Amino acid sequence: MKLSADRFLIAAAPGNCYWCKAENRFIQLILPPGSQVLDGRDDYPVEGVIEDDFITLSWIVSIDAAALSKVNEVSPLWKMGESKTLQERVFMNHCAACGTHQGDFYLTEPDMPFWPMTEDEARLIHVHSIDCAIQVDAISPSGGLLFAIGDNGFCALRERPQSRSRKTRTKGTKR
Repeated sequence: MKLSADRFLIAAAPGNCYWCKAENRFIQLILPPGSQVLDGRDDYPVEGVIEDDFITLSWIVSIDAAALSKVNEVSPLWKMGESKTLQERVFMNHCAACGTHQGDFYLTEPDMPFWPMTEDEARLIHVHSIDCAIQVDAISPSGGLLFAIGDNGFCALRERPQSRSRKTRTKGTKR
């Protein structure tokens, strides 16, 4: 699904490499409300402005050069790697110690960096606001966040949604 926005967010959180268990700082890209879906996909053929929700990006196949440069300022270890889940090359975090890629699915499981289960875990997430336009092609974007973003960029736990696979609504569509 091709998406664009005038700016984007980078959530950063500590976590351990699933292979060597070394401590790392992982990132996840997020588009703010007002982002644009440029090209839906066969199983979700929606286009238009996402008016009222954040979009969490997973399995990013491509990203424009200016936005990638901004991402790499925050995390130089976010780069292309082979996803075992998808059998495809996508942008993903890599371990600073052993270089093993850390798939998006692994990082967004319960009790992992971007699915905090307690207030203490949520407070470990810090969100950077990036004032740069972005255009991405992501295989699995999803609506909503599992944490609330404070004014200072630090996060708090938010009420759990009933389902993580909630569809993102665009202007003019009904639920």
